[in-house]
Amino acid sequence: MKGKRDGPPQRGYARRPDRELMQIPTATLRAGRVRVYVAASLPTYDTAHYAEAMREIRACLPDVEFVEARTTFVDSSDWRRRWRHVLASLDGLIVIVHPDGTVGAGVLQEILDARLIGRPVLVFVRGRIRPIAQHMFRFVEPANPRRFASVAPSGVR
Repeated sequence: MKGKRDGPPQRGYARRPDRELMQIPTATLRAGRVRVYVAASLPTYDTAHYAEAMREIRACLPDVEFVEARTTFVDSSDWRRRWRHVLASLDGLIVIVHPDGTVGAGVLQEILDARLIGRPVLVFVRGRIRPIAQHMFRFVEPANPRRFASVAPSGVR
């Protein structure tokens, strides 16, 4: 049956609708055919950290077309209006964590949306790209939309 799932994917793998399981690491990416969204909190845009993260991500994934949140949407209302259409065109998502170890509420929503439709999600934190399953997210108090959750490696390999 088309799109049927026989249980959750194995840890470190993701299932895309109507396709076989695919491992998240870069070996699954095909030259010139993969679009990956780069999610980052607003305070991360236009920083040296963001620029360095993009240099490292591009070096690790040289044949990927990157769709950056900061240049794709004009503002939050534009994001709310167009996000679902952009998401449907993507093969995966990479999150750039702010230097303080946090992500905003919008990034958390993008992660959830991508996972719900079976897109693989990677996280760039402290100079490393790892599958999302190897990270823990904790809500930050007091609540702040721009620094909504802290992100840390979970120790899972």
